[in-house]
Amino acid sequence: MTEPRSPLETHLRDQAERNEFSERFFWHRLRSEFVVEAIRKHARSDAKVVDIGAGAGIFGVHLSQALPLSRYAFAEPIDELAERLARTHGPECDWTRRAHFQEADVAVLLDVVEHQADDIAFLRDVTSKLRPGALLVLTAPALPALWSRWDEALGHHRRYLSSELVSVAERSGASVLASRYLFPALTLPALLRKYRPPEGTEFPALPRIANEIAYLAGRAGRLLVERAPLGSSVAVVALRR
Repeated sequence: MTEPRSPLETHLRDQAERNEFSERFFWHRLRSEFVVEAIRKHARSDAKVVDIGAGAGIFGVHLSQALPLSRYAFAEPIDELAERLARTHGPECDWTRRAHFQEADVAVLLDVVEHQADDIAFLRDVTSKLRPGALLVLTAPALPALWSRWDEALGHHRRYLSSELVSVAERSGASVLASRYLFPALTLPALLRKYRPPEGTEFPALPRIANEIAYLAGRAGRLLVERAPLGSSVAVVALRR
């Protein structure tokens, strides 16, 4: 008998099956752009990037579009998703069962650490597999005050203040270069979600024009507000010590 999928697996599978929508969804695009900017600033345009907890692999698509000289690899523990990614990027890009990631110039963990019961032990294991000086980019849900049933459904253990995610990175063997909140405009909608949770965990199917407006507004906000005091997500850029 096939075991029922968890809400997280259903959420990621939905993203993979709606790949064109997912790749254009404003939230994914803005998150990927932040990571690409960090790679441009702190690594190289031809960097070897390993996407840990790659999920539907949306970042891999955005990376290849933004940095065509870069090389993408992934580590994804959900077999069905890993198989999809291997078909898209090639089986040689599947690093899921590798003992180390020494070849990687950059490791990205996009909304992964919040799913770990022991986030420090998990991230310490990741950093131990990287070479010294490798770039590490983390994103996670922000602000404990925004905790809702949506977080519980997706298997989150916590939401982070910026200082908390910085501490996790430093205690895991990384030297933090920068941290910031992302999606400040989504803080209020996330607060409303706390009191009016959605029916499921899927991202809303916005009309194309609404999606583009949200993307342009988010991009303008990120460029205009370098250090937002809050946001629905938080990011840390660090180097493996």
